[in-house]
Amino acid sequence: MTLNKFFKFSFILLACAFLSCSSSRKMAKQFEELPNWVKQKPQNELTYFGVGKAAKTGFPDRYIKAAERQALTDLAEHISVKVNTNSLLYQFDIDDQQSDFYMNKQKIESSKFLEGYTISKTYENDDYYWNLIEISKAKYEEIRQKRKTASLEKSYQYFKSAHQKKEEKDLYDATSYFVKSLETLKPYWGDKTIFTKENGETIDLTIANIDAIHSLFKNLEIKKQTDVLKVARGDKLNNTIPVGILTHPNYGVLEHFPYVINTSFTLEKSKQIFTKKGGTIHILPLEVGSKNQSESLMITIDGKEILKQLTSDLILRKILTNSVPKPIQTTYKIEVVQPLILVKLTSKSKSVDLEKTRLQTINFYEKKGIFTPTKKSNAAYSLFIEINPMGSHSYALETKFFNATQQQEYSTRRTIKIDPFVYDTNEKILKSIFNTLKRKELEKVLAIME
Repeated sequence: MTLNKFFKFSFILLACAFLSCSSSRKMAKQFEELPNWVKQKPQNELTYFGVGKAAKTGFPDRYIKAAERQALTDLAEHISVKVNTNSLLYQFDIDDQQSDFYMNKQKIESSKFLEGYTISKTYENDDYYWNLIEISKAKYEEIRQKRKTASLEKSYQYFKSAHQKKEEKDLYDATSYFVKSLETLKPYWGDKTIFTKENGETIDLTIANIDAIHSLFKNLEIKKQTDVLKVARGDKLNNTIPVGILTHPNYGVLEHFPYVINTSFTLEKSKQIFTKKGGTIHILPLEVGSKNQSESLMITIDGKEILKQLTSDLILRKILTNSVPKPIQTTYKIEVVQPLILVKLTSKSKSVDLEKTRLQTINFYEKKGIFTPTKKSNAAYSLFIEINPMGSHSYALETKFFNATQQQEYSTRRTIKIDPFVYDTNEKILKSIFNTLKRKELEKVLAIME
């Protein structure tokens, strides 16, 4: 039994060895049959080459295209289409400190920049398909220079549009055009981006755009038109009167420039708002429901955030935001005028003492941030409540509420029945009356004031 197992195991080993040798011989034969350009990519001082390979699965057009894409990648590596910006050092003086920025190497997706190549050779066996593509170095350079010239021209047109917007005092759109000019140049950031203008002067568009953007954001100033914003609780901030003017030492007032607002009572930043004619800064008509007598409002102009919204290119964001000064911020005090209320409780019956109930009513509103006026001349709401007994177990309540201009805004009458077995003292009766008064009348009056 043991001997049989030994022979079976030996047979399996011999079979595996035979198959392995057969497979190795087949692979060796296939390799020998390959053309030289597949075994080793051609080298030529005048030509760039790329070799592509794809498994023969699916329809022929699919694996032929796959081999072509791989050949293009190989060709690109041969050409070394790279943006090598290690030599580009951008220096800016920000807040009296020098800021340096080195860009990292970036490899451009070469298939988007290669054209004019030819598929010079193909080969296939039972399993794979190969192709050889090539392009002369002279032709490649000719195409590349033609593309670069077109990009420089397009970039310069954006650059000119930016300066036109600067003359119109629209620095936001000017910045947008400077950014577009830089984005157009991206494939050539590793090269010299020198452009010859109509008058024969030359300009390095990459450096000129970055310097211009830095200049736009440097020394911005908000000239406040007021320090305090006054608003009655429950009303909206006045957005018709400007609270500031945005200026630049070189360009004067800036129109159509973005800023954001946040307040201590909302704790959220607004969306971008733009300065208006004359560089005026307006606030939002925010409703102020705060019970505090003082709140704050801040206007922020953050160059980094503005630039981040103007380009999605992460490298360009790093370059530009590195060169922008810190955000400028201006704070305003909001004086919240809290409502005042004059409370008066009366009764035709001398046996009803309402002084404690009056103080309870005043305390109820003070907890809501609504106080009693200290002077009779102060504009205030007026609340008049009359409580009269009706027999031994019920009371009549009449409530009248007037606004600060003494216009009646609320009036009602009601009858309160008292259980003599539960409320058997005057103190308990008045406590029950106040609880009903608070629930039925005081809350309604509060809602009107707020």
